[in-house]
Amino acid sequence: MICSVYIPEAIFYGSPSVGIIASLFETNAQESWEYLQSLPIYSYVISLLFLLFAIGFAVFALKVKPSPMKKTTVMTLICLITVAVLYKPWSNYHKGKGFQLSDTRVSLIGFYWVNYQLIKEYQRQKAEMSAVKNQQSTWEISAVNPKYKNYVVIIGESMRADYLSMYGYPIETTPFLAKTTGLIIDGYISAAPNTQPSLARTLYLYKENDTQFQNNIITLAKQAGFKTYWLSNQGFSGEFDSVAARVGAGSDKPHFTQLSSDSININDKTLLQIFRTELQESDDAPKLFVLHLMGSHPLFCRRIDMAPSIRFKNDEMSCYLESLRQTDALIKNVVDLVKTESNNNYSLIYFSDHGLSHREKESEQGTLQVGNEHKENYQVPFIRISSDDSERKILKTQRSAFNFIYGFAQWLGIQEKTLSNGYQFFSEKPDDVKVFNWHQNIDFNQLPSDPAIMQ
Repeated sequence: MICSVYIPEAIFYGSPSVGIIASLFETNAQESWEYLQSLPIYSYVISLLFLLFAIGFAVFALKVKPSPMKKTTVMTLICLITVAVLYKPWSNYHKGKGFQLSDTRVSLIGFYWVNYQLIKEYQRQKAEMSAVKNQQSTWEISAVNPKYKNYVVIIGESMRADYLSMYGYPIETTPFLAKTTGLIIDGYISAAPNTQPSLARTLYLYKENDTQFQNNIITLAKQAGFKTYWLSNQGFSGEFDSVAARVGAGSDKPHFTQLSSDSININDKTLLQIFRTELQESDDAPKLFVLHLMGSHPLFCRRIDMAPSIRFKNDEMSCYLESLRQTDALIKNVVDLVKTESNNNYSLIYFSDHGLSHREKESEQGTLQVGNEHKENYQVPFIRISSDDSERKILKTQRSAFNFIYGFAQWLGIQEKTLSNGYQFFSEKPDDVKVFNWHQNIDFNQLPSDPAIMQ
């Protein structure tokens, strides 16, 4: 039964991983329903056929009257099954790879054992997050020299860089970002291919394959004397139990538009009024605002508040391009607000958490979905816009989101012992980019490409 339920997921995402398990537990009811709707019908047909076959086989087996087997036959079967289950784990053990039952060639046993281990690992990480909820950060700040009064981070969702006119896409999908002054990184690579593992490696200090949950962008800014605000249009299940929500919950003033696991579809523009109100609050301390968007989260037509102005391939792809324009317009609105309300003293960074893969690219029903096998799952936009910018500069270099927190500290003018190691996030020197593909860190440059569709 459980195996048949996982079949639609397995068709597109392969074997289970802790990233998939985290998404399962940390996605609210609305997002789960939208995800199920995004999978093609044939994946459910295959799943149903598998389930019906299993039920039919079980019914047939119950109706057949078994003939008594000799004791030697039973023992032989037990031995054969034992060898089949243990041969590969035992072979790996002798090769120095450790004994893991998940390596068994008997898929039925391996599937359940892998999921058991992954759930335990997820629960371990979750318990670690809970344990450090009230734990003090270990930042060692030596100096704070902010250049601006107001800092804004906007975290987008599912925005591929190659579908943006700011990076040369021929359809005008980002009219504001394509023309504004500022610094654009052409080569920014997200840490992972979906929200939870990506932001766990972007918003937190991540060292030696370990996320330091008490050390994140909010605790760093607060310890440096910034007034912090978190404005989120991403839902959460339970009380602040997702990777991003836990960061936001630690801010001085968190705002979540979706306040239950049965979240309704709320447009990102809702955040603008909250942002305006908080921006007008009088405070001598420098301010940090983080806006977490729903952006271009599948299903795309539910993300937009008007009919697509661009007709492209099919409804879903048209809606995707329109959702990019909608995010572009929101960023412009944020810039206009902070420009007006802060006496033109601000700096803003926008990036997306991850990209997407094409599904059925050549067909009329082709669309985009979360994936982990192509460069475009990780190639996302990054732009910094400041009140004193006088030109538009494009930095063509590979920059890893694993290092975002270093750039974040440099941007805010914070000198901190761990983060002040000589690395310069906004330099032309490229990073050696690894990405977490749900299973392990791999070399980004070895991945194949999945180019954007041109009209």
